[in-house]
Amino acid sequence: MERIKYITNRELLLEIHKSKNSYCYYEKPEYSNYDAIVNDLSELTPEFIQSVYDKKLALATKKNLEPPVLENLVYRVMTVEHIPEEPDLKKRKRNSKDLTMRTSFHPFKHYIIKNNVPVEVGRSHWKDGQFSDKHGKITNRLAYMLLLLVEKYSKRNNWRGYCCDETTEALTQRGWLGIDDITEQDTILSYDMTKKKLKWSKIKFIYRYEYQGNMFHLTVNGMDALVSPGHKFITESGPKQVELLDENDQIILMANTEILDFDFQHYGFLPREHMIYGDHIDFHGANQMVRKPTIPYKGRVWCPETEYGTFIARRNGTVWLSSNSYNDEMRGNALMQLADVALLFNEAKSDVPNPFAFYTTIIKNSFTRILNNEKKVQHIRDDLLIMHDKSPSHTRHVENEMEQRSEDTVEKVVFQKKRGRKSKTPAT
Repeated sequence: MERIKYITNRELLLEIHKSKNSYCYYEKPEYSNYDAIVNDLSELTPEFIQSVYDKKLALATKKNLEPPVLENLVYRVMTVEHIPEEPDLKKRKRNSKDLTMRTSFHPFKHYIIKNNVPVEVGRSHWKDGQFSDKHGKITNRLAYMLLLLVEKYSKRNNWRGYCCDETTEALTQRGWLGIDDITEQDTILSYDMTKKKLKWSKIKFIYRYEYQGNMFHLTVNGMDALVSPGHKFITESGPKQVELLDENDQIILMANTEILDFDFQHYGFLPREHMIYGDHIDFHGANQMVRKPTIPYKGRVWCPETEYGTFIARRNGTVWLSSNSYNDEMRGNALMQLADVALLFNEAKSDVPNPFAFYTTIIKNSFTRILNNEKKVQHIRDDLLIMHDKSPSHTRHVENEMEQRSEDTVEKVVFQKKRGRKSKTPAT
């Protein structure tokens, strides 16, 4: 398969068309391509047919091709009349207006005009003279395009941004490498949280972008980290966002030489019999009751995405274990959504079909759904912390502060309106 560098609407439409055709029956192969789409057979009027022919003739003349034959023009008519009713009564009751079975894409029929009469020459979801919605599939090229769309969309800053400052380095097989030296061809040292072992990992992608705002500066014995909000650290209980860390959380810093046959001491590691943990974290400049970033930063930030979601980091001579800004769950969920609705794009909805926008909207909604679920979990956690007289997350504090400000503003406006009405009351 030819490598895809750029994804255009034209290429997407072509692959969608090929994929849909794998579910269809046509009397002749040439009837699989259509010249116009209508929503009802009654729209095939002589005026409409003539307008379609004139457009085809003008295009053929422009490209120095043979003029089209009127009776060879194919028209796609969107219809469900050949789709059987849904046998499941429960599904039928959900939508009483439409009793037909749910199909992988909007059903249609193809017609040609002979002796001024529409003649059917093909239909969707049909095989061996009967309805079938299982014999087709999307093309490999379309599947690859969808994968690239998800990968490209997931690399936008608003879906990630959990990175380290530009002085942070990562440990690779070439040694310690910084933001300008490391490449996606490097092999990086990572930590398998499932097996609790250090492993060499491939780099999926390296996030690099400009950042301006406050960051978190964390120090503990053996660690000095400057990271953006949302960055995760590996604790004894698993990955944890910096905003949710407590002073007593135990962060995994480094490991012994027996875990991996590698000279850690040469690169700054201290050999130990067990994992080294750091507790009593110091959040420099931060209010200990309200966890928020307080260190101004303007410059580049970066983060390598690894197979295991972690990497060994070094800053100011201290070595520690960092989580990276991977979003495999987002991408996986988006791919599942796209696989389910990949062919539901309806070319008849617009004169200028835009499948690119259709797919990116699905990806965006899928990513947003994951973030909203994470927020729900965080709200539950904050409620539990408040119930046990503990300080909730920085997000909850900000929300409460904004809500309080909003209430104060409303009260002030109401008070001013009341005073205004009293001042206009004539004296008796």
